[in-house]
Amino acid sequence: MKRVISLALAIILCLSGVVFSHAEEASCSVYDAGNINKQNYETWAQPIGSYLVPVEDGNMIFSLQTDGIMKAFYYNADYSFRECVTIPAELSVFGGFFASEDNYFILTGTDNIEENSSKEVMRLTKYDKSWVRQDSLSIKDCNTTTPFRAGSARFTSDGQYIFVRTCHEMYKSSDGYNHQANLTLQIDAKQMLLTDYQWDVSNELCGYVSHSFNQFIRTDSGKLVAVDHGDASPRSVVLIEYPSTVADKKISTDYYSSCAVYDMLKISGQAGDNYTGCSVGGFEISSTSYIVAGASVDQSTSEKQKTRNIFVSSLAKDHTSSTEAAVTYLTEYKEGLEGASTPHLVKTAEDSFIILWSHLGRVYYCELNSYGEKTGEILSFDGDLSDCAPVVSDGKLIWYTANNGEICFYEIDLSDITKHSVTKSRHGHHYELNSDGVYECVSCKETVGTQLPQYVYSMWESTQEEGYYSSATEEKYHPYTTVDFITGYENQDTAENELEVISSDEGKLKVYYDAASG
Repeated sequence: MKRVISLALAIILCLSGVVFSHAEEASCSVYDAGNINKQNYETWAQPIGSYLVPVEDGNMIFSLQTDGIMKAFYYNADYSFRECVTIPAELSVFGGFFASEDNYFILTGTDNIEENSSKEVMRLTKYDKSWVRQDSLSIKDCNTTTPFRAGSARFTSDGQYIFVRTCHEMYKSSDGYNHQANLTLQIDAKQMLLTDYQWDVSNELCGYVSHSFNQFIRTDSGKLVAVDHGDASPRSVVLIEYPSTVADKKISTDYYSSCAVYDMLKISGQAGDNYTGCSVGGFEISSTSYIVAGASVDQSTSEKQKTRNIFVSSLAKDHTSSTEAAVTYLTEYKEGLEGASTPHLVKTAEDSFIILWSHLGRVYYCELNSYGEKTGEILSFDGDLSDCAPVVSDGKLIWYTANNGEICFYEIDLSDITKHSVTKSRHGHHYELNSDGVYECVSCKETVGTQLPQYVYSMWESTQEEGYYSSATEEKYHPYTTVDFITGYENQDTAENELEVISSDEGKLKVYYDAASG
């Protein structure tokens, strides 16, 4: 007596690497650069790839994408996507972006391993606010083999002049090494002329720091003030006041007028050891003080530590009471535990600041006064920071993060900092299945390049018994569709052993068995 075994096959069709959910806001201009926690660094910083600029009726994101392409994404005030502009790269290595009152500037560079003094190594390109190219400044013979090496690039302006604080790997020195150091430029932004610079080997009295693993620059009443993360000369988070003012049209120094140098955080360990156990996240100036924020291990011990806590270092601008910086720690994470990320420090008013850091998937923040002192409780919420420095716009503190095409805009209400919000926007194509069984973007008509099966069938084959197959004849399938098949077997003993499922592309097919007698 023969019995038939019924075997149900649940076939799940999948299309890998494509998101099919409807986006809150879709743009065919794909944002493919992830930036979550990129403000954080262990040893040295890197050029900043994410910027947020308030514009009329909304905000603009300037972003360096993963393929090196530069894009500007425009959003309305409600963070709905407006348009995207792609900016052609000038030189191959991205350094930084700066928005002045009237123009945008992009700093790019190229390697000069051959130490060719006639080769263009850096270029500052000037655009109007509609991204029409206006002019550029070419920089050569600047003691540079690799621009922006092991550091960042930041900008400040004071009227007609733009100042750039960045870093470079230099020409080979007499000891046979290519050392790294900071580099400072003064540029007449109207005429796009280099009016002064510091890129030769020197010492901190001339504004030179080596190695310099992060760079910050500000102007204060026409005076240039900079902060560097140094590991040797000097080995500290160092603040440098330049003796000249913007009106002097120079940043270089001489024997009679040298820079004033102050340690904002002294770093333990041997000079030149790249590992310093700290990172620097912000430098701001109040009416009374210079304020630096960062994350650091316990620098009072010679033993190497791993857990970093948030510090704020403040130095009185008049230097009459003390030339020593006051360092305060805002967190107390124990050694061996997960520490704090590199923070951001944002000036919200003349004598008011907010410091932000992240820890285990939450954003922490609090207010500081003109002396860098905490004035309220530390608040937090679930979220992330990125290398996008928060900006003040319309009474709010705003920044964004990006991950797999999803953009999250964060807001903190400056009139009541306990209030915060997150708005999500998704970039990328919006695909729907067309009549040919192909997923096609409804906006630009681009296809995903993969066609789904238009039919699926099951078949049983055996050398011992006769078999038969049943076919599904639907014209098209949606991803994650379940297709049920009942295949009959006339031999109970061989049914499970002789069934095989074959797919031409197993990445799109999953099979589940459910045997039942009948």
